[in-house]
Amino acid sequence: MALSVVDLRKAQRASGERTDGSGSSGSRAEGNENSGADESHESEEASAEQRPPGERADEESSAERPNESTMALSVAELRRSQRAASGPADGEGPRERLNESTMALSVADLREAQKAAQEAARRKAARNAAEHTAKTAPKPAESGPTGESTNESTMALAVADLRMAEARRAAGLTDSGLDDQATMNLSVAGLRAAVTERVPWPYLLRLAAPLIVGLVLWLVAVALTDASNLTDYGLVPKLPIVFWVGLAALTVGFWIVVRDPQRSNWWPFAYTMGLLLMERATQAMVYPTPLYAWAWKHDAVIDHLIDAGRLQRGAELGDMAVYDQWPGFFTAQAALVELTGAETAASFMAWWPLFSSLLLLGPLLLIYRTFTQDRRLIWTAVWIFYVANWVGQDYYSPQSLAFALHLGVIAVALRRAERRAPGRRSRQMVWTALLVPLIAGIVIAHQLTPVMLAVSLGSLLLMRRYRDWTLLIILMLVFLSWNLTASLPFLKEAVPDMINSFGKVADNLERGYGAKPTGTGALVASWAARILSAAVVLLAAIGLVRGGKLLRHRARPLLLLAGMPPLLAIANGYGSEMIFRVLMFMLPALCFFAAAALLPVARPLAAEPGGKGRPTTVKGFRYGVVPAVVLVMLTALFVPSYSGKDRLSYFPPEEVALVQKLFDQAPKGSLVVAAHRNYPLAYDSYWDVGHYWFLDDAKTHVDAIVKDPAGTLASDMGGVEPPGKAYLLLTQGQMANSEMNGMLTGDDLRNIERSVAASPLFKELARNSAGVFFELKRTPAPPAAKPAAKDRKAETGAKGRGEEPAKSAENAAKAKNTETDDSAAGSSGTAVGLMRRTS
Repeated sequence: MALSVVDLRKAQRASGERTDGSGSSGSRAEGNENSGADESHESEEASAEQRPPGERADEESSAERPNESTMALSVAELRRSQRAASGPADGEGPRERLNESTMALSVADLREAQKAAQEAARRKAARNAAEHTAKTAPKPAESGPTGESTNESTMALAVADLRMAEARRAAGLTDSGLDDQATMNLSVAGLRAAVTERVPWPYLLRLAAPLIVGLVLWLVAVALTDASNLTDYGLVPKLPIVFWVGLAALTVGFWIVVRDPQRSNWWPFAYTMGLLLMERATQAMVYPTPLYAWAWKHDAVIDHLIDAGRLQRGAELGDMAVYDQWPGFFTAQAALVELTGAETAASFMAWWPLFSSLLLLGPLLLIYRTFTQDRRLIWTAVWIFYVANWVGQDYYSPQSLAFALHLGVIAVALRRAERRAPGRRSRQMVWTALLVPLIAGIVIAHQLTPVMLAVSLGSLLLMRRYRDWTLLIILMLVFLSWNLTASLPFLKEAVPDMINSFGKVADNLERGYGAKPTGTGALVASWAARILSAAVVLLAAIGLVRGGKLLRHRARPLLLLAGMPPLLAIANGYGSEMIFRVLMFMLPALCFFAAAALLPVARPLAAEPGGKGRPTTVKGFRYGVVPAVVLVMLTALFVPSYSGKDRLSYFPPEEVALVQKLFDQAPKGSLVVAAHRNYPLAYDSYWDVGHYWFLDDAKTHVDAIVKDPAGTLASDMGGVEPPGKAYLLLTQGQMANSEMNGMLTGDDLRNIERSVAASPLFKELARNSAGVFFELKRTPAPPAAKPAAKDRKAETGAKGRGEEPAKSAENAAKAKNTETDDSAAGSSGTAVGLMRRTS
């Protein structure tokens, strides 16, 4: 009896571990199942099929519980047997034997009921799993709702068959008399056939066809493009029709793959890579030399760091010492040149726009994924950002690297605030420690970006969720430490002008003399950029309204980040290009809302598995066709906005060779005079050779040069001490910049060249199709006093404001010294330079 009680208690404990306090109904009937219980069981199964999966799962778990009624009867009989065993001793032998047999039967019934319940549970679980898999598996069809191949259904059905066979085999069931192992073998064979033969190729080819076609047409276009003799329209008219067809095919293909939110991220990623190749690699493949005079200037700074082997912040470099006061980018690039064994940075800086654009992809995805899990919205926002970022700060410059680091810090700050969890303070500290090098890199690489980062982090503090002062305090400590030590010499001269320009928004946004496009080609490129930017802003406004309160609430940090950059226009003009930097810093947030305007609202925006409103494939004219058309238009507008002024930025090999020849023969202490700094190697050997660009002088002096070119220039160049020499350099890059930015005309510059060539004061040293340079032979009679240098913008601005011209010129000259980076691509050659004039 003791053993039977132990067995019973073990059975009860095993039953309790598998139950939740309720069990399935049943009865004990000497090895036969009660017919009433069967009917009840079937009705429960029928009703369970119409219940949600969660409730059905609860039903299935209850099927595993032992038959409690059978257990109750067995326990009752066991207790009666115990009482009988403790009764009178009369007839003790027969009664004891009867009670023991009764207890044995009760325990046997209990064990039998347990086994029967477990078997029923296994059968029910296998049956429900098979039915659920069959119902949820996609049905094979020739085409889905979007007209795409649905061969994936074959794979899904094969996997469903395999899982069903495994479940039935584990439950000890059979499939209509068929051997389950054979069924599993057939399922595996079907799966392998679907994977290796039928499924991928039609499916992949349909999705990859636009990408393949676009890239092939792009390669054909690159091979057919002749970049020589660019017109005022830049590269645009040189691109063959196949380029535009390929760009359209790529954009349409992107929309086809991105409109299905369940499709793998690899598809939109592949199309985005194709877009970056067509956008940022075309110029590197078409032009044999790097673009942008300022990229060549940065190459010269890197050469100086390598040659000097140290930073020089004193008067020995003059105004160019400012680059050694913010050396982060240049020291990193100097190390890269040394490590790779490249001759100069010019050997790879043509590909920097592509590389710097790739650096932005990770932070952008992290920012957008913080506020939505809808892949359509994420990748559409990324696409719009890349086609709207025409500003041109992706070239070889400190700004390109600092902008990527800026987005990285913002992305981590947003992400860790949204994913904050109790007990993870140590993880927060680790992230903060990892961000310190990024913040330090921004501070020592660029002047404007740390200010924008401080404004952005400060704006996030307005929201309670993001009220973490740690990053802002770290940024301010690093910023003040650097600016009060390494860059203090520059700030002493620049701060007074910064204070003077504070609050003058109109003046800070004014582009000024030498920055206003003139000519049909320049105006077309400028208007294309304006239309593109206005379209993105308009789409962002529409997306903000259509998204409703949910979008505005969830993405409120992006609203703050989009609204902060315009405040910088209050502080400083940043060399007449603040408007371009404002747009660049606004774009990441604007593009998120612009993408929302092209897509139906999907809830939940954040990651909530199983939530209602899960995004589905977009279709129909409104969401299936209109967004594709809009994306094609935006992508097409990028090309003239980005490459429409390449006549300013491209320097043919002949021009590079001519300038290199000049500097190869110029002795230390020489002076190179040119119309404008827009030519390659303009700052080559700036630590040994002086530079003077006469279009930066006052209008009166420029007029004097136009009136008497040879005599006036000879006077300007006559103060060079031996063994130094004075050279005059005129190239096609200078002529393009002067013509397209409203300075001197091409005829004016050609007259200057002819006058100097005919003068006995100059000797022509070299000439080719891209330009010419002369050497001053002797100094004429003592020149008349030359008026003080001042630029045309200062003079005209002073007249309009009623100021003294000299005072206005002085302020403008100080304003020029507030930046060390390039102007936007739309105003190439107009950025403030820190030139050193030797006379």
